[in-house]
Amino acid sequence: MEPFHREALAAICPENSAPVLLLTDFDPQQRGPGIEDPMNQGIPAFEQCYSRLHD
Repeated sequence: MEPFHREALAAICPENSAPVLLLTDFDPQQRGPGIEDPMNQGIPAFEQCYSRLHD
């Protein structure tokens, strides 16, 4: 999920009081605001995504 997904959820359900958290909110290295969806982007994109999730 990327930051725009969080914003979309807030727009759809503004009454939700619970925060929507991204995996990157817990990234001690703070490597960026989201983990890009690798769909339809080839093997290197999947490897990069896996690397971010695995760390």
